[in-house]
Amino acid sequence: MKNLGKQILELVGGEGNIKSITHCATRLRFQFFDKSKVDIERLKENKTIVGVVNAEQFQIIIGIHVRDVYLELTKQTGLGVKQIKQENGTKKKIGAIFLDAIVSIFSPLLPVLAGSGILRGLVILASQIGILSEQSGTYIILTAASTAVFTFLPILLAVTTSRKFKASMYISILIMGALLMPNFQALMTDGVGTIVHFMGIPVLMVQYTGSVIPAICAIFVQSKIEKRLKIIIPQSLHLILIPAISLFLMVPLTAIVFGPVGVGLGVGIAKVVKLILNLNGWISGAFISGIWNILIMFGIHWAVNTTIVIPNIALTGHSRIIALAAGANFGMAGACLGVWIKTKDKELKGYTISAIMSIFLSGIVEPALYGVGLKYKRPLITGIIASALGGAVMGGMGVVGYAFVFGGITTIPAFMGPKILWYVVGLLTSFVMGTVLTVLFGFEKKKEGTQEEKITKGVDVYSPLKGKVCALSNVKDEIFSKKILGEGIAVIPTEGIIKAPFDGRVVFVADTYHALALKNSDGMEVLIHIGLDTVELNGKYMKPFIKNGDEIKKGQILMEVDLEAIQKFGYDIITPVVIANVTENKKIQLCDDKDVVEYGDILISVE
Repeated sequence: MKNLGKQILELVGGEGNIKSITHCATRLRFQFFDKSKVDIERLKENKTIVGVVNAEQFQIIIGIHVRDVYLELTKQTGLGVKQIKQENGTKKKIGAIFLDAIVSIFSPLLPVLAGSGILRGLVILASQIGILSEQSGTYIILTAASTAVFTFLPILLAVTTSRKFKASMYISILIMGALLMPNFQALMTDGVGTIVHFMGIPVLMVQYTGSVIPAICAIFVQSKIEKRLKIIIPQSLHLILIPAISLFLMVPLTAIVFGPVGVGLGVGIAKVVKLILNLNGWISGAFISGIWNILIMFGIHWAVNTTIVIPNIALTGHSRIIALAAGANFGMAGACLGVWIKTKDKELKGYTISAIMSIFLSGIVEPALYGVGLKYKRPLITGIIASALGGAVMGGMGVVGYAFVFGGITTIPAFMGPKILWYVVGLLTSFVMGTVLTVLFGFEKKKEGTQEEKITKGVDVYSPLKGKVCALSNVKDEIFSKKILGEGIAVIPTEGIIKAPFDGRVVFVADTYHALALKNSDGMEVLIHIGLDTVELNGKYMKPFIKNGDEIKKGQILMEVDLEAIQKFGYDIITPVVIANVTENKKIQLCDDKDVVEYGDILISVE
């Protein structure tokens, strides 16, 4: 890591090109005056850099040594002071704000959306092959279970949006719940478009089930009103007046403005997309499937998912885009298989197989996209071409998906319908062509640097926490769930004590105390990230007993955390424990066969 800060400073165009720089536990975050001056390719070629995210907020993923690199970057420059001034005076671009909000609002809902989608697909399959009658009580109950996520989507969005914008969650739930009340819905005597009046103001009645935009807009405005009310209302009256005034203002305002405008906008966008798809399914299918992985690279796919795909499934029961996105997944899976066939690098072979399985089993494409496509370039191109070919087949034959799922083998039931055969043909086309094209054209193997430190022998990581064991894939932060930083496991703590998992030393403790990195004598580096988004607490409710550079002994208390206070403010307390230099190990054994761990139980074994 030595001199990495100086290297990065040179590659991003020097101090004069940096508008602001911040860091979290693992990433440097930049805003530039001129992004064209940044040498992105040379940044990606540096093995000590885990990854690069070229978006509105440019991110360089470093890992647990990010603080050292940040200090080196700001040393002997004015960047540290400059950043503070500009964070106070510079506004983010609208695009960055929008994408950040979309990801924050929808990420917590992914498990229930995906799980409901798979269940819905299985129910449809059971009905089509004659196991379940559509008139049976079993079918109706399971249909209710698998479609409830869309019926109550506005309420689920009220929860996640209130967390994002720091609004009162319970008031948010009531605002959107009021619009789903049977007596409110009963006002639609003439169906959607019925006009009723509120204090003489006309209200256009719309269907809120499955809607997205009204909830996000309403809760955003609610958060602003609440902040203002807290200023002008005496604190002794907050408990009563803020809920009453918020409900009085926001329910009518949402019904009068946000509901009709939001639902109308969503329906309008969906109609335009449907028109484009229907003009020529072959061409539009190839185009959408071909660009989908590019959208994922920049996080833009969530804008499409949330404004078009999810509302369209809720409204019509199906979506063509969800099938085309699956084709994009399998194009990259095929490209990974092509790399596996061509390479003699055992480590790369192992990585490509894990990336393929990530797509097949969970529909998660990022490991293939970032770890193979972007890294070696040609597999990205061949994957995109293959995706377009598979998308053309699905688009031309009118394939649709009946639930919001990520395209993988396990989610095929969500596409059960008259076009299921063509869906499978489309996936096979993407996968096979991705493999063939990558084998034919090969890939550009980057020259890799040498890792400064390696794990020299087998070691164990003992649990620093007491609590429930959870797989990293369930952590609602992609840097952990997609194992960008490395392999590991998470613990949902039941006690607010963090203990040393081995003998070693402290590499760093975050200024906000939400993360700490440790190293043992064998060179193994472990990151402990206490909760998600807890950096926003600025160290509140966390009391460290160690500092950077301290020697530690196994079982020593490192930190005390007030879990109840953190949860009270809406933060997830799940704590990932990750081996940051995992790529240097031949085998990692996780204690994922346990439901709970005690202090000192073996959490991770490295052989």
